[in-house]
Amino acid sequence: MSGSAKATTTNGFQFEAIEHGGEYPDTMPQGVLVTNAKGHACIYDVSPTDRTLRPGKRPQDPTMDGAGLTFTAEGGKERGRMPEAVRVTDAEGRTSLYVPQKPRQR
Repeated sequence: MSGSAKATTTNGFQFEAIEHGGEYPDTMPQGVLVTNAKGHACIYDVSPTDRTLRPGKRPQDPTMDGAGLTFTAEGGKERGRMPEAVRVTDAEGRTSLYVPQKPRQR
């Protein structure tokens, strides 16, 4: 599943929920695209621990555009640094941690 995402800007970072669904047929974002003020971008994936969250515990994005989600940058607060992680919380308080994608080996 995917939707037409809206970007949310908080503390100098732009957040965009991407790729909804995953293992369960719901609207949990499977990734977050984070862009800093300099235009540097990184994709954050659901943390390994939170990938195992069951339906009902997973943050939901029913409009699939990020509008009902709160994004919180964790770590990396130095000017120009990307966050170490991003916490996504939905309107009902369900939350999940997202971490930067690891570079793929060639």
